[in-house]
Amino acid sequence: MKVKRNPMPAALWALGIVSAIAMADFILHRLHIQVSTNLFHVSKRNAHHAASCATKLDGLLASNRTFGPGWALDLRLRFRTQQRLQKQLDRYLVSHGVVWVEGNSASYPDQQRTFLALAANPCVRQVCEVGFNAGHSATVWLSAQPGLAVTSFELGVHNYTRVALDFLQSRESHRRRINVTWGNSLHTVPRAATEAPRRPPCDLLVLDGGHDFRTAMGDIINMRALAASPFHVLVVDDVYCSADWCHDPTSALEAAVNNGLVKILKVYRSADGTRGFAVARYNMQP
Repeated sequence: MKVKRNPMPAALWALGIVSAIAMADFILHRLHIQVSTNLFHVSKRNAHHAASCATKLDGLLASNRTFGPGWALDLRLRFRTQQRLQKQLDRYLVSHGVVWVEGNSASYPDQQRTFLALAANPCVRQVCEVGFNAGHSATVWLSAQPGLAVTSFELGVHNYTRVALDFLQSRESHRRRINVTWGNSLHTVPRAATEAPRRPPCDLLVLDGGHDFRTAMGDIINMRALAASPFHVLVVDDVYCSADWCHDPTSALEAAVNNGLVKILKVYRSADGTRGFAVARYNMQP
């Protein structure tokens, strides 16, 4: 015999619905609190990470020695590794008929030591440079940390540039860590900026491209869109030095400073005054 169930009173239905809504609201509220708390912790972690990175950078910049006594042994070993790699690169270039290359960091060892120390900061995971040239600075970045990646923007007017890249990419440990974007940086860097959400941000940005004012100024402005936030380091080469090619890049950097785009942290010069570079950072405020 079929038993007929009594229908649930309307009052009980209403009470059940209200209870379900209240429970859902409570759960959503707790989730909101948890998400908000997680975001707060992430924000605090990012701020702490940036502060730690900045402290490491301040320690480097406060030193009057570029690579003298007191430097960590592992930095000395990395510099020796870089020097060996650079010699191998030079031999490879010569073996491929290259007898001349434009001026590069190989002629300024103190600069390479400082570059190595900047890139060895564990906060730096991605280097972006304008000006690959013969790959000498790339040997510094690749030697600074095993997992550090390098993106270069290079005009590519010299045949030896591709020869140098072939050498570096022929090594298994470097092949996937270095990439060159060919073309005028005034076009390729803005194009890369449109891909920024799909690219890792640049922790160390190095500008050593065209030395006319228009190109130097354009590179300073355009590379900002690729800079990591809140921590990054900007290096502008060939500034505050006596050589003719330093004039326009210096003027461009000073214009960027005067317009609030860049803050200079320290300027380095060679003993004879013919070479110089500035360590700086972008103002990332909108």
